[in-house]
Amino acid sequence: MIRRLLLATSLLPWGAGWAQPDGTAAPAATAQEPQWSIPQRRLDLYAGLRSNGGTNFMMGAKYSRRLPTTRTFAGAGFFEVAFASPTEYLLGGLLQYMPANRLLLETGPGVAVDGGSDFFWRVSGEYELQIRRLFLIPKFYLDFVHGTTVVGYGLAIGRR
Repeated sequence: MIRRLLLATSLLPWGAGWAQPDGTAAPAATAQEPQWSIPQRRLDLYAGLRSNGGTNFMMGAKYSRRLPTTRTFAGAGFFEVAFASPTEYLLGGLLQYMPANRLLLETGPGVAVDGGSDFFWRVSGEYELQIRRLFLIPKFYLDFVHGTTVVGYGLAIGRR
């Protein structure tokens, strides 16, 4: 019995080699595209907290559209209202990059208007939790304004 098993396992590589076609297989693609991608377009509505000396409630909307030549880069525009004293209105644009499935990293400039205007730079990250056509997205961002850092976090609800 053991001799038969040894004989069968020693002939296995030969049998596998004989079963292969004679070079008629198509060549493999040189660059593999990821199985995931940023959606063509998406609208997020979100709410959360923003900290800058005190903690304030904020609400916002972000519209993103994937760049046509790639699956992992997109451009986005956002508008936020931070209910502080005085109320702040934030408007900006972002470049989005998806390094892994459902993880989205963003960066870009913006302007905050609260009686005067301040330029800021935003760096943020979010992770998509999908439930059928709806999704929940926990968000975290840092706004760099005149040497200070404003921390924001929230939850977005969106639909594809």
